[in-house]
Amino acid sequence: MGEVAVLDALSGTVASSFERAPWGWGVLVILLGFFVRLRPIMAKLASERETSLLAARAQDNDSLRQRVEALERRLDDERRAHDAERAVDRHRINNLTQCLDALLMLLEMAPDKAGDHVARIKEMRERQASMESVEKATITAAVVTMTGPAS
Repeated sequence: MGEVAVLDALSGTVASSFERAPWGWGVLVILLGFFVRLRPIMAKLASERETSLLAARAQDNDSLRQRVEALERRLDDERRAHDAERAVDRHRINNLTQCLDALLMLLEMAPDKAGDHVARIKEMRERQASMESVEKATITAAVVTMTGPAS
């Protein structure tokens, strides 16, 4: 019996509200109609927005990927240039070691001709220095060709 009383009260409230403001139900029906008609339009707008956001994100990802690839190429170029410079440094150290060893050997063999030995080693060092400068110039030219001139 309680359920019947609730339903009677509810139907009485609805009926009395219709009697007090019959246009209110009409407005409610119109609003529901607008809502039903706008749902496909809102769904289309949401889909377009999502598509444009995905396209913008894809473009950003492509831009970022291109920047990373450019940085990786630059890093590889710098690594090759550094390796070449280290090779020149190793060559220079080997030359210095060779000159020192030659000087020591000559001094041990003929200590009385030390002045001649020093002059001979200086000539050797001058030849090595000119070859080292050519190597450094070649490496610098290769780096400039590879990466472009320094800014």
